[in-house]
Amino acid sequence: MTKTFSNLLTSLFSFLIGVLIAWFTVGYFRQLIRAFYQWTTGNAFQFYGKPFIFNLDPFYYTIFGMTTLTLWVCLKNLNLKRAAKWTSISFILFFSLMVIFALIDGDFRVISCTMCDEGIVSLHWNDLNYNLITKLSLLLAIIPLIIRTIKTK
Repeated sequence: MTKTFSNLLTSLFSFLIGVLIAWFTVGYFRQLIRAFYQWTTGNAFQFYGKPFIFNLDPFYYTIFGMTTLTLWVCLKNLNLKRAAKWTSISFILFFSLMVIFALIDGDFRVISCTMCDEGIVSLHWNDLNYNLITKLSLLLAIIPLIIRTIKTK
């Protein structure tokens, strides 16, 4: 097997791993984002309705696939210690950005609610844009690693 073919297969495999991660973690990230909204606003939200997940956004899955592909491309030439360091930084940035987005958006929703009972905002389970929060957090979390990779090449 040639090196080019091997790299192509590994790239495709890492992309598919990212898509599978997106597929299996949709519910987890929705729950986590709601928890971040509650945590950053002091439990100022009450969610109602059925928590039905219908996620057919192909861009969402593509972002996850491209993120894992980018991680593989940027980390493949690093030793294990440095790769673990940069992966940890990316994960910490990812979750920190989710918290920051929940803090800002949640506070604006609480402030703008004029018909709220005792400061509790009622939202349907699908009123939050979970996909946008996750996609932006993923994209912004890998930017430092991309910049580092470009600088070293």
